[in-house]
Amino acid sequence: MSPAKHFSIFTRAVSGDDCGVSRRRMRRRVAGLRNPNNDTPMAERRLITFVCTGNICRSPMAERLLRHALGAENGPAARLQPVSCGVAAYGGEAASVNSEKALRAVGIPLDDHRSRPVSQELLDGTLVLFGMTASHLRAIRAQFERLPPHMLLMREFAPAGAPSEIPDPYGCGLTQYEECRDAMIEAIPGILRFLRELPAE
Repeated sequence: MSPAKHFSIFTRAVSGDDCGVSRRRMRRRVAGLRNPNNDTPMAERRLITFVCTGNICRSPMAERLLRHALGAENGPAARLQPVSCGVAAYGGEAASVNSEKALRAVGIPLDDHRSRPVSQELLDGTLVLFGMTASHLRAIRAQFERLPPHMLLMREFAPAGAPSEIPDPYGCGLTQYEECRDAMIEAIPGILRFLRELPAE
């Protein structure tokens, strides 16, 4: 997929066009996917947190892609802050070279990224957490007592019938990183729709 095609996807996403996730499905997700064991008020939560394993490949790309898309928002979603972390991350590591290359191809810098592990403090400020795979969500549920109101797979917001997980490209070539990036971009329109539907409470 060319860089021009990527940005046409972003244009559709920020303009609110339907990209495979219906309003009915969106309302079900908004209404039914909350974790009851965290009392931090919704209005105090600003973080949209992406989680992978080491926070050097997948989740940094997802963070920057959503940040790019949110840059065109004017409503309540504009207040949200995308961040990323890893369930087995070391702090302070740069993003992988191929992650940087994959985002640079669509005009988004990643050279200033530094990894960080998931923490309770981060989760307490998170409104929605997106995992790359179900194992990331399981790991967080097993390790932490207080959870964000919404914990979902990023690819749940891809068009119907698409794979639900994003495989780890670590150690692979640039092509696999570009495929990873494209899988994320495919989910961005649905994620924006979901964030716009969240109640401001």
